Amino acid sequence: MIHLAIFGMRVLETLFFVGLAGSAVVVAISFVEDFRVLLHRDRPWTASQRPSGEQEYPQPAGSRRSEPDAAASRA
Repeated sequence: MIHLAIFGMRVLETLFFVGLAGSAVVVAISFVEDFRVLLHRDRPWTASQRPSGEQEYPQPAGSRRSEPDAAASRA
């Protein structure tokens, strides 16, 4: 009976470390993608990169102002 418990413990331990390694891969990929977005945030899109029908700076749904900095224009 104790051998079955030890085997089960080893299986769960293996699954834990496989999940941990998978999570580390996801975090690394997310970090790389976010870093690329951060580096290229200030570049304006060219016409070929912009999805058709999109504004250069899309406004949130329900936005009443078309300027990106509506709060500054009120002051």
